[in-house]
Amino acid sequence: MIKLLIADDEHIERMALQRIIEEGLPDVKVVGLAPSGRIAVEQAELLEPDLILMDISMPGMDGLEALARIRGKRPGVTCIMVSAYDDFEYARQAIRLGVKDYLLKPTRPADIVQTVRAVVDALQEERREEGRREQERDRLERLLPIAEADFVTQLLFDHVHEVHVAEMLPCADQSVQYTVAVLTVVARQEDAGLGREEECACYRVLKQVIHMHAQARVGPMVARQIPVILLHPSGVSGGQSYRSQAALMLRKLLNRMHNHPHFALFVGIGTPVDELDNIRLSYHEALLASADLSLPAKHCFYEDLKHTSIDEASYLEVEKQVLEAVRCDNRDILRQQVLRIVDAYACGGRALLEAQQRLLDVLLIVWRLLQERGSDVDKPYFASQSATYAQLRAATSILLERLLASADEQRQAMQPEAFANLKSYIMDHAHKDLSLESIARHVQRSPYYVSKLFKEHFGMNYIDYLTACRIEKAKQLMLDKEKSLKAIAVEVGYHNPNYFSRVFKKICGNSPTAYRARLFGGS
Repeated sequence: MIKLLIADDEHIERMALQRIIEEGLPDVKVVGLAPSGRIAVEQAELLEPDLILMDISMPGMDGLEALARIRGKRPGVTCIMVSAYDDFEYARQAIRLGVKDYLLKPTRPADIVQTVRAVVDALQEERREEGRREQERDRLERLLPIAEADFVTQLLFDHVHEVHVAEMLPCADQSVQYTVAVLTVVARQEDAGLGREEECACYRVLKQVIHMHAQARVGPMVARQIPVILLHPSGVSGGQSYRSQAALMLRKLLNRMHNHPHFALFVGIGTPVDELDNIRLSYHEALLASADLSLPAKHCFYEDLKHTSIDEASYLEVEKQVLEAVRCDNRDILRQQVLRIVDAYACGGRALLEAQQRLLDVLLIVWRLLQERGSDVDKPYFASQSATYAQLRAATSILLERLLASADEQRQAMQPEAFANLKSYIMDHAHKDLSLESIARHVQRSPYYVSKLFKEHFGMNYIDYLTACRIEKAKQLMLDKEKSLKAIAVEVGYHNPNYFSRVFKKICGNSPTAYRARLFGGS
């Protein structure tokens, strides 16, 4: 129901307009009759009408002044001006005030109804559109945590198509350039008896604090480790440095963790990069910065590790190559780079105990990465202190091979069954709001394991496979001429038709409209 206020200084005109509106427009309710501009302003504030029929020429405060005051407090109100004078200056001012239409007295009742009907229809369509936008906002708010965790997983461990990046990593101000740095938040469990519920509660708190104090995207918690992509506006004068931004967020996290005394927090922070293609480098740096969880500061910037010596920077670069080899599952490079660290310490004449501790830190990070990717392998440790570098080299090689063999054994045992299960599950549920985490829960594996499984068997990541399933289904549905493209988009899982159109064109080379026209020979 549209609420209407009639403002006219002539009693007969007010009554006539009220009768015409009530008889001709049953979905419009006349909520007030104002005999002057001043009273129209008062009633507009009290009655909150959607539409005003405003006479221009009234004693005291005229209609234009009254409308200007009303719009000062209620800018969304709609107005139709009524006047006995065909005056261009009045019309020009009315247009400037956003008046929707203009009735010239005397006006036939049918013309009044027609004019008001057109404006009411437009208002009602705006309401429906706002309702649809509100539903979409609500839905996006529900889906954002799912999409966010999936996006971080794919970006750090795999490839994300640019069409998805544009949708899932928007910047509020497109004129501002952003750098991105990765943080690794490690929530060590002090009490071994804690269950999944306490871990989830800790994760929710950490995620809430991060979003409250930084522009960031938060990945899933796997093996009590959370990757965070931190966006920082670059080249903005007077803004915080990324170090200040990260340090502020860290203080807030530590303060909130007082309510979760069973978890000890440590944050490793990688250096910012300008291109998303380089984001894995920042992630590897964050992992290396979190190698020593005993540091009293409870955080470490990777760039601070480089300050010890020139040789140290070289070691860190080798360690990053170790982590990249784990991500790519390149075993030869992994073995080569781990043993290269042993040789570098030996050639540099460094203390044997120092080298063994450094290698244990590296192996622990490899272990954490393997756990993230779904391999529940045993934690590595040296059984004894090595007496020579040759002994240390052999012991390191044995520990690394144990880690890899254990990971392979688990993967081979689970892979065939998990793969078949994944394939049928996604094909059956592609139209739903599927997330990598929900798919991983279905096969009782980690999101990283599922992502790797997709890459090995499909040659693509899960987002691209899910997209391919949806687009193929859309193509089938397009054969039905009775189905609208909007209905098809919703049916295959895209509630935003514009996003569906962009994805379809990226995959197929044509828009949905053009593709369908070709199906039916341009008809």
